[in-house]
Amino acid sequence: MSGRIMSKRMTARCSAGPARTGRPSLTLVFAALLATLTSCSSPPPKIVFVPGERSHGYGMHEHNAGLLLIARSLKQQWPELETVVTEKDGWPEADVLADADAIVMACEGSKHVALPHIDEVDALAKRGIGIALIHYAIEPPEGPGAEAVRRWIGGNHERGWSINPDWAAKFAGFPDHPAARGLAPFTIYDEWYFHMRFVPDRKGITPILETRPQLSTLLRNDGPSSNNPDVRESVLRGDRHAVAWAYERPGGGRGFGFTGAHHHRHYRDDNFRKAVLNGVAWAAGLEVPAGGVESAKPTWEEIAENQDYEKPEKWEEEAGLKMSGSADPVYSTPPISPGAEPFDLEVEIPPNRYRHIYFVFESDASPSAERRANAQSSGEIRLENPRFRGEPGNEAPLHEEVPGHFIGPAGSQAPPPHWSEPDRAMAIPAPSLVYYPVPRGSTHFLARVSFHAEGLPEGDLQAEASPEGNAKPRGRVHVFFAPPAESHFRAP
Repeated sequence: MSGRIMSKRMTARCSAGPARTGRPSLTLVFAALLATLTSCSSPPPKIVFVPGERSHGYGMHEHNAGLLLIARSLKQQWPELETVVTEKDGWPEADVLADADAIVMACEGSKHVALPHIDEVDALAKRGIGIALIHYAIEPPEGPGAEAVRRWIGGNHERGWSINPDWAAKFAGFPDHPAARGLAPFTIYDEWYFHMRFVPDRKGITPILETRPQLSTLLRNDGPSSNNPDVRESVLRGDRHAVAWAYERPGGGRGFGFTGAHHHRHYRDDNFRKAVLNGVAWAAGLEVPAGGVESAKPTWEEIAENQDYEKPEKWEEEAGLKMSGSADPVYSTPPISPGAEPFDLEVEIPPNRYRHIYFVFESDASPSAERRANAQSSGEIRLENPRFRGEPGNEAPLHEEVPGHFIGPAGSQAPPPHWSEPDRAMAIPAPSLVYYPVPRGSTHFLARVSFHAEGLPEGDLQAEASPEGNAKPRGRVHVFFAPPAESHFRAP
């Protein structure tokens, strides 16, 4: 079988035939050897997946759906692979684990599926079985559970030391390791745990996904998993942190930890999915192909399969995946004329309620028929020093910390938002919509707003006269916490 490391269980299944007495002849020796070689075939590799109970609602902490997807994706690369996925919050029988090459767990850390079976898993680890833990399974309770996880995969989330913010982790460089094969630079906004408690000197640890956490990870007050002085010092120092790693245990065997996958939909990202598949395959002793484990991108219908909860009616809008909403603005600036003093924008963000913030940028300039036909912009609105402010007063610059999404008019040829230095301003063509995930702990969004009509032909610099008789074009910014109604976002 190609792509497989010979394991102890494979050689143990090879029988040398019945015992014989006396000294065998040379012919009998060769006959017995030939029979052994022809009858001894390697069993297929076997991975056992153990999901925990449901939690968190639709699309999040989908332990069962996630492990089923991983198992199905691995079989696309290795059709002969044997996969066993247990019932939710169950535990495999001893005979199921006896010949397994790896066990993969995804569960709630506080109710870790392995807690009642630590001695059994320890015995499997000593035998050399691979162990992989996904997301919250990396955070067992402190004590025997945490110590066991460190033995198995080399590190764990430790409350009071590690934190669990939502942030856009950017991965650009990867190690020369089988679990990193085929990965290309990517960015995913997920609940990435970091500042892990690793084994001493990180002996045996190879970071697979490593990055510098952003300032937006520090917007929450201190708490068991939200923030602490050691994390702040590390982030402000610019340290890089591993959020996925491979571990070679001192006594033999492999471990793999992956802190992401809070959001099940991220398995649609080819690099995110490949990082998980590579790590699980490597932990199981499979030979990861040069280009990494290949698998088809799951469709949205496949992502919806096996989830623990029914899909909410407006889930796409709440998840920031669909822009056709019905919301009215929570705040709108007054009309802003070109050359006017920049306007201070300060929007209070209600705590623990909203996941995204949306900005509609509009202009009342009347472009020429040609520009209307090409859906080109009617000037641009600039945000100077846009940033989120957090609970302890910390701030995170928008352009460095949070990935934005730009939607221009249908068929728009206007450029997307761009940054200018040294004034640290974002220029956005109007009309358009830009939206961002709200980092956890954010209390305010702040910026200074100005409107600029440069680049518009003189014939375009017309607008409906205001009550004050002002016929210059003006711009406005509308702020939403849910996808705006289409009436709020119109092409010129």
